[in-house]
Amino acid sequence: MQYPWKAAIFDMDGTLACSMGVWRKIDIQFLDKRGIVMPEDYGAALRTMNYQEAAAYTISRFSLQETVPDVIREWHEMAVFEYGHTIGLKDGAKEFIEALRKQGVMIALATVSSRELYEPFLQNKGIHQYFDVCVDTSQVQRGKGYPDVYLFAVQELSRSLEHPLAPSDCIVFEDVLQAIQAARKGGFQTCGVYDPSSGEEWASIQRAADMTVRNFMQLL
Repeated sequence: MQYPWKAAIFDMDGTLACSMGVWRKIDIQFLDKRGIVMPEDYGAALRTMNYQEAAAYTISRFSLQETVPDVIREWHEMAVFEYGHTIGLKDGAKEFIEALRKQGVMIALATVSSRELYEPFLQNKGIHQYFDVCVDTSQVQRGKGYPDVYLFAVQELSRSLEHPLAPSDCIVFEDVLQAIQAARKGGFQTCGVYDPSSGEEWASIQRAADMTVRNFMQLL
């Protein structure tokens, strides 16, 4: 297949990584330690937030005494092992990334996860070397409800180019409706990637995105 994009920007959790179940487990354990049963809408509320936003939201919602750094530190400690050892790649993800690279398409990661999580994951799955740029939402002002992190990825990709990339040259792969809508507002092409954690949004994702796939094998 011949790909029409100059650059591909990938979300990690729920798009490249089968990790959303792990975050649900972390959320349940974190709240259970405080005697709180996780509300059904809690995970959905956090999907497009960065760590700072999610920690502040959690503290406010459950009237916790911890600070934002305290909450982030605990989440991070719980997640490090999972990302380095247990989380798998989505079907066809590695093969698709290799196919993009063979055609000269630039590749970026734009994630809410920290470097301490995404680097071990990409390395352990044998795909780290294919990424020209990795950025996360801690490097921009707003979370994935806005196009900031994708625009920052384009800026970083363009550093090595004579002529900067435009958002319209790039496709963003995401599994969450709000993130897809934000990327489109930023001028990007978008591909919705199915994940069970956002299955209730799938019909809306299919309407909002330029294209959708159940797995990356469909793009080979």
